[in-house]
Amino acid sequence: MNDLKMFRVADGQVAEIPGAAVALDRQQTLIERNMDAMLEIRPRSTTPVRV
Repeated sequence: MNDLKMFRVADGQVAEIPGAAVALDRQQTLIERNMDAMLEIRPRSTTPVRV
């Protein structure tokens, strides 16, 4: 998602937060394992489905 931008809003001013690549950490792994419960969505399966 290259086009996802985040902003800091303070005292009526908006500033873009510059993005940077980071290593996968425990928080991200925790969120990915619990996406269904936290966000009510299910990650896509990488296993091909046979019809």
